[in-house]
Amino acid sequence: METSFDTVLMINVLEHVPNEQVALRTFGLLSHTAGHAVILVPRDPGFHGSLDAVLGPRERYTKASFRESLERAGLRVGQLFSFNRCSVPGCWISGKLLGKKTFSKPQLKRLDTAMPMLKRIEKLWPWQGLSLIAVAVKE
Repeated sequence: METSFDTVLMINVLEHVPNEQVALRTFGLLSHTAGHAVILVPRDPGFHGSLDAVLGPRERYTKASFRESLERAGLRVGQLFSFNRCSVPGCWISGKLLGKKTFSKPQLKRLDTAMPMLKRIEKLWPWQGLSLIAVAVKE
């Protein structure tokens, strides 16, 4: 019996695998014709900081590099957008400015408490999000 899936979800996975093309092409083997992939990756190589050193992503992506990787693997990108603008200031301060290697419980609690309000104004902030999300289709 052959197993296949019509949708594959990868959240903070692609940036950790040694060969992203192998991972993306494996998706193609597992999915139906015209199967979908929803993939979230970290955005902006310039944002790499001490938190990345601990978490271990192989890379951070730009919209162009992410799109190119997906297309090289035979996927057609339907949507590609940044996500999670509200976390950028805290991650930049913690990971770039202060060189922290973890988030504190109080810091996470403050973010969790503020999230309902932050979500309402997120699109007004002038910077891009901390992550990129792509919705792609196997061609």
